[in-house]
Amino acid sequence: MFKLAINSARGPGVSTRWAARFICAIPGLLIFLPLAMTAYAQTTANAVQASVEPPGSMAPPSSEPVKIVQMNDDMPMYQPDSIVITAGQTVEWHNNGQVSHSVVDDATRAAKPDDALIPSGVSTFNSGSIMPGHTFKHTFTVPGRYRYFCMSHELDGMVGQVIVRPAEPGEPPIAQAKSEPSKNLERGRTGQSQISAASLEKLLKPSTAIAESGTGTVKIIQMNDDTPEYDPGSIVIKAGQTVEWHNNGQVSHSVVDDAARAANPGDALIPKGVETFNSGNVMPGGTYEHTFKVPGRYRYFCMSHELDGMVGEITVLPAPPGTEPLISQAKSQPWKNDRGTGSAVPDP
Repeated sequence: MFKLAINSARGPGVSTRWAARFICAIPGLLIFLPLAMTAYAQTTANAVQASVEPPGSMAPPSSEPVKIVQMNDDMPMYQPDSIVITAGQTVEWHNNGQVSHSVVDDATRAAKPDDALIPSGVSTFNSGSIMPGHTFKHTFTVPGRYRYFCMSHELDGMVGQVIVRPAEPGEPPIAQAKSEPSKNLERGRTGQSQISAASLEKLLKPSTAIAESGTGTVKIIQMNDDTPEYDPGSIVIKAGQTVEWHNNGQVSHSVVDDAARAANPGDALIPKGVETFNSGNVMPGGTYEHTFKVPGRYRYFCMSHELDGMVGEITVLPAPPGTEPLISQAKSQPWKNDRGTGSAVPDP
């Protein structure tokens, strides 16, 4: 009654004007409501999509590409089981199996110590149990050869390898080596993949060609992945001459003359009173040299491939007083050590 009285007092024209305004606003409301409902539906859909996406999806490679190794319950259990990367790159292992796996590079935890290999001075790594669908990543900053295994499936042959070559300024990242079934480079296992020899030859080719022995004071021995692994396996030199080993292979090798580090002590021989020598890991394309001052017979081996027969021998003859005649490098020939048949170069 009170409102009616006010409207009556203002006159009928006021109520009519407000009714007209309301009627005119109806079309605008009819247009706005569908647009608002559409925007709300889109916002809700986006929220639902974000909630079902897996958290922590892998970011695209940047300046340090990520190399992927798949972990499977069946062979090949690491796929690929051998890859080549550049120092600074990261490897990420993805567990595609139905049971947990791991990535361990610690010889003290291995059933077979040879299944773990790491450059000297580098800390070991251990992923712990990687559950199905989960990942583990590790960045390799030090060049060298790394061999790792799965704690649960090592004896099933779940062993892999990463070869890290030095990074060169301005060099593009190395493409991941293609996996292919063939004989394993390290221990002769079959049914596993290894690095493509053709691609590796191109990747690991030394930047400068091996120089000739020049004046003849330096004698060259090639180190290869296949027989003859030391080429030549037996040479004769004069006291005071230097031998230089060149790694032409696709994996690291070494030159060691220390019976305490040999699987078979007979693979190391050195004259009495002479200090042993040890090259450490000689990476593909790298070299190591040693000068032999004391006459006698020296037998040496590769720490990683001794049991594959990578054993060599050097006979050092006395240098005649006042003269330094140079002995030409001995012709390469199959050499069998004392554990096999045949004979090595006789003592002078």
